[in-house]
Amino acid sequence: MIDSAAYKKAMRYVPGAVSIITARLGETRVGMTATALCSVSAEPPMLLACINVSARSCEKIRRSGRFTVNLLSKVDVDVARHFFAATDMESRFKLGEWLETESGGLVLASACTTFECSLAGDIPAGTHAIFLGRVEAANVHPERAALVYVDGHYTTIAA
Repeated sequence: MIDSAAYKKAMRYVPGAVSIITARLGETRVGMTATALCSVSAEPPMLLACINVSARSCEKIRRSGRFTVNLLSKVDVDVARHFFAATDMESRFKLGEWLETESGGLVLASACTTFECSLAGDIPAGTHAIFLGRVEAANVHPERAALVYVDGHYTTIAA
């Protein structure tokens, strides 16, 4: 079997769309950068997001029962870096224009796509939790190039 270090090295070359997953638990806003995201079903619309169980946001997203996936655009590189580096959760939201939707979702105004989800499932998977999200709303801005992360670098993909 492959060891963890070799697996991580190989995974560096798998491009991933860069997203910020956000949630609100009462007055507390939480969020984290993530690249492990994919579609699960079109009927009903569902996606999955893989989140490390040691991440401070993981348990709060679970308890909230809702989360928003903000797929970042090329202008959001600084926001992605800031979210990754900031140690204080509330300070993560100081960069970028964050809007609250009617359902309480936290949306980055410059994102190229957003998905507002209710938590439909939570599957343990090694170091991560697979959160299944039932997509309740989506907004798309096709004119914005999606931000991608591969081999330690940000790049873009235009539609």
